[in-house]
Amino acid sequence: MPMKLLLVRHSWGFDRPLADLIPWAKARGYGAIETSVVGMTEATADDLRRRLEAADLGLVAQIATGGYGVGAHRTVEGDLASFTAQTALAIRLGARLINAHSGLDAWPAAEVRHFYRELAQREADLPIPVAHETHRGRCFHSAWAVRDLLPDLPESLRFCADFSHWCCVAERLVEDQVEVIQAVARRTIHLHARVGHGQGPQVSDPRLPRWASAVAAHERWWDLVWDAQEAAGMPVSSLTPEFGPDPYLEPSGDPLADRQRLEDICEWQTQRQAARFHGRPAR
Repeated sequence: MPMKLLLVRHSWGFDRPLADLIPWAKARGYGAIETSVVGMTEATADDLRRRLEAADLGLVAQIATGGYGVGAHRTVEGDLASFTAQTALAIRLGARLINAHSGLDAWPAAEVRHFYRELAQREADLPIPVAHETHRGRCFHSAWAVRDLLPDLPESLRFCADFSHWCCVAERLVEDQVEVIQAVARRTIHLHARVGHGQGPQVSDPRLPRWASAVAAHERWWDLVWDAQEAAGMPVSSLTPEFGPDPYLEPSGDPLADRQRLEDICEWQTQRQAARFHGRPAR
């Protein structure tokens, strides 16, 4: 059976109630939504699960070990505890996958290795997979951080690939890091299809000709992910077109126009990548 593409719509930047996102995403052909569980109550989780089940819509649950703040107070043990609490909430929600912002970029390498060894043991007991995002401020913040850590990390560790962050950290399109991208691709189970550039994690509008080279570079990397997933026999590849609002989206001064522009960008990216995925040659 050929690998299928699951399109996922993120709640970040959707400035209406989360309950409104479900029918909105369903009507536009998405098969799941992606939203954070940080700070969510059990009652809210139960209500969200009922709404998702009624709409026959899946969920990618985003967690953030230690929360979204970055600081010296963050510890491995604290992040491990929050991982356990947040994954329990994701399971309560009926999520199909967990996307984790995990760890802290400032931790020494020995602490990072200990952290992921401990996480691997906890993930082994979970009924759903965990994808660790290549995200700024986290352990996998750059191509070279992953390059140096990967040989010592558990074989079971899987990624959410978002290469836009790496471009921002490196201040360039990371075309010179293709070997690391390929290594990550072989472990990627979820993709964030945002386009970054040398001075930021998100281009102003990927539809503009000025960003054509950045779009083309990211698409080459996403092709590597799809190739690796297909070679591994994955039945489903999931993709979120995770472009975000101000300050990621350059504001025009008209909030309603900016809302529509963000929705248009995400929809353009969704349809473009779906067409590319389905137009790939059979393997």
